[in-house]
Amino acid sequence: MRSAIHCYGVVGMVVCSVLLMSGCGGGLKLIPVEGTVTLDGEPVEGATVLFEPAEGGKPATGTTDAAGKFVLTTLEQGDGAVPGTNKVAVTKVKVIGSRPVGGASSADAEGEEASGDMEEQVEFIVPAEYANTRTSPLTVEVKSGMDPVPLDIQSN
Repeated sequence: MRSAIHCYGVVGMVVCSVLLMSGCGGGLKLIPVEGTVTLDGEPVEGATVLFEPAEGGKPATGTTDAAGKFVLTTLEQGDGAVPGTNKVAVTKVKVIGSRPVGGASSADAEGEEASGDMEEQVEFIVPAEYANTRTSPLTVEVKSGMDPVPLDIQSN
């Protein structure tokens, strides 16, 4: 008898967990957001855009196309961002090489790749200060009926 009660308790907890997880975000109000990213007036293709709610909550992300346009996604494709003030980060880097973790060059004396853990060396296409919501000067007020968001970035 005890094992049957224990089994039903475990099954009940699993069912409750599944129901709670399937409802996650169900009450989350999101507002569709689209916009463009330009660097020195030129569209930026392949940049990652992140909107992080200033009051906390799920961030929204998008990737720019060839025209610099993006559409934000939080839970489902194109569903938007959390309303209110959002800190904005924009990142685009180019991998320019790799090197051993904590080491100097990626090649030994014969020009062969060094063994062990490697880290990528990157060049920031969009200035590095924009890559993190703590250092980026960009903020956007997300609200119903908003126009497309122009994220006009100037290089340093």
